Amino acid sequence: MADSAPAELGRSGQATARNGRGGSELLQALLWIAPATTLIVLVVFFPAGLMIFNSTREISLSGLDRGSAGFDNFAELFAFPALPAVIGRTIIWVGVVVSLTVLISLAMAQLLNKAFPGRRLVRMIVIIPWASSVVMTTMVVYYGLEGYIGIINKFFVGIGLLAEPYGWTRNALPAFCWSIAVAVFVSLPFTTYTLLAGLQTVPEDVLEAAQVDGAGRFSTYFRIVLPQLRSALAVAVLINIINVFNSLPILRVMTGSIPGYDADTIMTLIFKFLQRGDFALASALSVLGFGLLLSVVFLIPYVIMFFGSVKSKAEIRSVDPTYFPREWHWDNYLTMWSTPETPLWQNLVSTIVISVGATALVLLVALPAAYYTARFRFPGRVVFLSLVIITQMLQPAVLTAGIFREFNLIGLDDTWLAMILVNAAFNLSFGTWIMHSFFAGVPKEIDEAAQIDGAGTWATLLRINLPLVWPGIVTATIFTFVACWNEFAASLILMRTPGNRPLSVALTSFVGQYETSWQYVFAVSILSIVPVVILFMAIERRLIGGLTAGAVK
Repeated sequence: MADSAPAELGRSGQATARNGRGGSELLQALLWIAPATTLIVLVVFFPAGLMIFNSTREISLSGLDRGSAGFDNFAELFAFPALPAVIGRTIIWVGVVVSLTVLISLAMAQLLNKAFPGRRLVRMIVIIPWASSVVMTTMVVYYGLEGYIGIINKFFVGIGLLAEPYGWTRNALPAFCWSIAVAVFVSLPFTTYTLLAGLQTVPEDVLEAAQVDGAGRFSTYFRIVLPQLRSALAVAVLINIINVFNSLPILRVMTGSIPGYDADTIMTLIFKFLQRGDFALASALSVLGFGLLLSVVFLIPYVIMFFGSVKSKAEIRSVDPTYFPREWHWDNYLTMWSTPETPLWQNLVSTIVISVGATALVLLVALPAAYYTARFRFPGRVVFLSLVIITQMLQPAVLTAGIFREFNLIGLDDTWLAMILVNAAFNLSFGTWIMHSFFAGVPKEIDEAAQIDGAGTWATLLRINLPLVWPGIVTATIFTFVACWNEFAASLILMRTPGNRPLSVALTSFVGQYETSWQYVFAVSILSIVPVVILFMAIERRLIGGLTAGAVK
């Protein structure tokens, strides 16, 4: 008994010391992850909570809270006649788009992984739909499908597929099918590049060994290559499911003019509720030919966009549409700056300020959080990383009502700061995880050697780790910038003043109730794409390297 007392005291002292160290480690960790946590909580989870709260309230059309409604709002929603069809259509939308995207991307990645003349150019062309705003790409297709003035309609009539022009976007089923085609098209670059990054990890000696053993191409691909792509496929499928489910711009543009709910998914239905109030020389030539064909396919919407941007208003609205301009109206690129629809200079400035500001904020808060969670173990680490990944699921299109109410309450709606915070919060997940993967790949012995030499945690991060993870930082920066540059849903709700709106939203100002200034829609779209394409051309090699480490490791 006498000996047990000191032993108990010893164990108690050790437990107290461990608890003390745990508290100290948690406090130190908070200094690194607090900015990222604060941004997520205030701009993602608070609107989510506010939205849940509002679902149980009776709120007037003017926004006045009249008190508790219990579950009456849910009862009314479940009684909504179109809801079962909308849910079923949402499942079809996600399933078909993701399946087609992955299948086509697997073939494209395999092609782009082979060496052939012009491969770098083809890779650049494939990236264009990613660099372009989804709204802009969709509006090109929407214009092409217009009844009597659409280029696509004219082509179908010209080859005898149609006897006369057809109103694709005036009928629910064809409009929904074309929406699926557009969604697959804009999803291909990210998925292809993710799978292409995965192909870089397949060991060449394994493929050579398979050939020596007599394995054919199909056997090698399905038994060796495809299993090696499981991690990349998992990332591609997960991100695509989330993004396609949350997608709003495509369906809003393609089916927005159709009355009723016959083309709606859950996302578009939310907005309607808010608005109510893809031997040696012979093989090489085949690959090259397919690569050129692929290039043409990916360039078609943007060729239409370019030619449309230099047509006159009368020519672009002609019931006998032309493939090429009869007269080249380069002055469209000048007159678009002074149109009454929207102050374009201010929209361009807003886009630049919001994109640069949000990207800088993401780097500022994600960099220390990614470093500390990759290098240290502390209480709450798993919770924080889970918190970050959840934000990838809660996109602005889902939380628009809560986001609007929050920023309206604090008086920040219709400001650049609001959009910087929203864009930063919802792009924090990708930036954090990409950089976290890179930091985790740096040997910890390097940190330990730096600390022995007297370097503190911040010095180790800034002087030792940053140069080693530079490709990851570049990748996170580019992805964040492009996402912010093309953001649509939150800007549509928060930015009421025409001059404060980014280009993606300002573009819709040229679409009127009775006519659309297509020449300006296309000119502004070209203007918006060029900076991002130049950016991608500058960092294409680093992009694949970054995706290899960030998405497949």
